[in-house]
Amino acid sequence: SWLIKAQEAIKADKNKLPTTDHVEALIAEGSKLRTSFHEVKILKQTIKGAKSWLAAVKRSGIEKGEASVQSLKQLLADADAIRLDMSEHTSILKQATKRYCLCRGP
Repeated sequence: SWLIKAQEAIKADKNKLPTTDHVEALIAEGSKLRTSFHEVKILKQTIKGAKSWLAAVKRSGIEKGEASVQSLKQLLADADAIRLDMSEHTSILKQATKRYCLCRGP
């Protein structure tokens, strides 16, 4: 049932977090039901947090190469609190915060 899927998404293990698309589909499906579920509100808050985080990433200046390593590390830490699979975005930040020597080795 929808409620079980929603609860599984909310309580997902850190290694098996749902994708944004999956949660948005759950929200759409839950919104169509004739009953109001608290889980819909939680899922919407999760999506809102993810969108806010993505906006902060864009404001950081990473796309222009202007973001500081410290701000990117803070964004990575903030991403850990988001109960969605953000690996598509965090992998870019992780790459940008790696240290390299002049020989181009890690």
